[in-house]
Amino acid sequence: MATGKFKSLLPWLIGVVVIAGGVYGLVKLGGGTSSSTSALLLDAAAADDWVRGTAGSGVVLIEFSDLQCPACKSYEPLVSQLTEDYGDRITFIYRHFPLRTTHPNAEAAARAAEAAGKQGKFWEMHDLLFDKQEEWSRGNVNQLFESYAQSLSLNLEQYRRDIADQAVIDRIESHYQSGLAARVSGTPTFFLNGTKISNPRSYDDFKAKIEAALKNPVQSTATDQEIHLHADLRVVVDGAAIDFSQDTYQSTKAHELNPEVHFHDGNGKVFHVHAAGVTLNDLLTSFGMDLSRDCLKLNSGESRCATGEKKLRLYVNGTESTEAGEYVIKDLDRILIFYGAPTTAAVDGELTAVSNDACIYSEKCPERGKPPTEDCVGGLGTDCE
Repeated sequence: MATGKFKSLLPWLIGVVVIAGGVYGLVKLGGGTSSSTSALLLDAAAADDWVRGTAGSGVVLIEFSDLQCPACKSYEPLVSQLTEDYGDRITFIYRHFPLRTTHPNAEAAARAAEAAGKQGKFWEMHDLLFDKQEEWSRGNVNQLFESYAQSLSLNLEQYRRDIADQAVIDRIESHYQSGLAARVSGTPTFFLNGTKISNPRSYDDFKAKIEAALKNPVQSTATDQEIHLHADLRVVVDGAAIDFSQDTYQSTKAHELNPEVHFHDGNGKVFHVHAAGVTLNDLLTSFGMDLSRDCLKLNSGESRCATGEKKLRLYVNGTESTEAGEYVIKDLDRILIFYGAPTTAAVDGELTAVSNDACIYSEKCPERGKPPTEDCVGGLGTDCE
């Protein structure tokens, strides 16, 4: 049911969407589609998509959006309410489509969101950029975006590196080219279960489209074999690192743990991900562990909880994260779970000790050599029959 907030917002929203959408967001782009980038799926989440809801649901809503677009900002509260109301029943995917000529700061905003995402705060930056759109659309974006990053407690040195990272630039361009290939010509543009829909004129209109899709859910064209990510993990409890190369933590043909995420072939540093939306707890619970914000459950059944001088902390790519076991794994993540007295020396030492081998397995650092030949585990690997 539409909330009172949206009912009272409706007359304004229709006016803004029609006017802003026509004048700002739905500006036509020149040129044809590009064949240089393979189009992302329009009815399923890619491995590194930004997703709200459940990645494998039968209803997939994809938005191609521009963070400087007023019409996109107008739709943001509706989309947020949909994801809140429908929860795991739908998959919402955000993809960048910066209208660079019309919105000169849109590209920089997309890069700021992606840089925040590398520290686990894409959605927080996404929401903040829409909230403060008028401010940064006319201001010094670099200075403002850094202030936003600081307000989100991001590591500013890493943020500055990431915002200029070619991988971030390429990711945004991949989204953009995929949109062109799907004949996206303006923002916002929505695809529901692979079909482009006319922009809804109200929350109730949007909800009706979702309800209709729920009655005819899509069968995803993505398969587990199309996803093969890798990440490095180190777990330290009172100064001792857990050895994940032990048999109890390893997935084998005879001892299969979780088909979507696992260690295997005796490697206890790099784990493998074969599905979108996989969380850290999906891995940990497969061998009897669990991570909450306050406690780490070990596979012995014992728990180590934050108390007194002992703290429990999660670090992703060198930055502390509050997502605990709900953190969604990204390719090449370097993850540290630390329990103990978090002195600067102790934490820095353990962060340095996290392996950096995932890029070898994902073949993203060829200068370091090729990944070792691995046995397929129960049909889980990309080459298993």
